[in-house]
Parts: sequence; structure tokens; C-alpha cells
Amino acid sequence: MDTHSLAFTQYWRNSLADSDLGWGALKYDDIGSSAKLELTHLTSGKVPNEVVEKFFEGEDEKTQTVSVVVRAKVFLSKYDHGKRPYGLPEVVTPIVFSAQLARDGRIYPAPCTIPRDLPRC
Repeated sequence: MDTHSLAFTQYWRNSLADSDLGWGALKYDDIGSSAKLELTHLTSGKVPNEVVEKFFEGEDEKTQTVSVVVRAKVFLSKYDHGKRPYGLPEVVTPIVFSAQLARDGRIYPAPCTIPRDLPRC
């Protein structure tokens, strides 16, 4: 396989893997049960105990980490005269990354991705 073909297949594989991370366009109902974190939690790498307990609920005691999806910034679409502008989702999360959350509250992020389903604004 030549270098160009290899680079193309690598990009294609990464695109498919990124698409599994989640979508950037959400509905209000999709964020209702999400845990809310302050930016200081992400920058310190430490999540509050009540959030950790929520994610480890029902997990075996031997489980040391769980996979989570972090949406670093969440924007709500602005309504104009009771309507959302055409094509805009209710909620936009332009920066998404997966992470491992440890029982002690430490969070280990993976590289960020920019979701591909976001409309051009």
C-alpha cells in the first residue's frame, strides 16, 4: 500500500472512531441527567465526590475506572420570537472528549474531538 492510500485509510478509520464519541448537536432532554462540572474541576483534574458516586453507582467494587464523555462547553440555542433559527439544534457541544474517571475523582482525558454533525453557523 502506498503512503497516500495508507494516510487516507488512517484518516477514515479515525473519522469512524470519532463518530462513536457522540454527537455535538443535542436536545434539551439529552442533557437533563448529565453531571454538571465547573471548569475548575476539569482544569484541576479532580471531580467532586457526589459526581464520582453517581458514575460508580451499580459498579462492582473492584472497578477502578469508568468511561465518561465530557462536553467541555455547552451552548443553548437562542430563541427568537419563540422559534429557534432554522437548522440549529437545541443544544450545541462543540468540544467533546472521552475520559476515564477513577474512584478517587481523578479524571484522565483522551484527546478532544470536534463533532462532525454540527451545522455550519
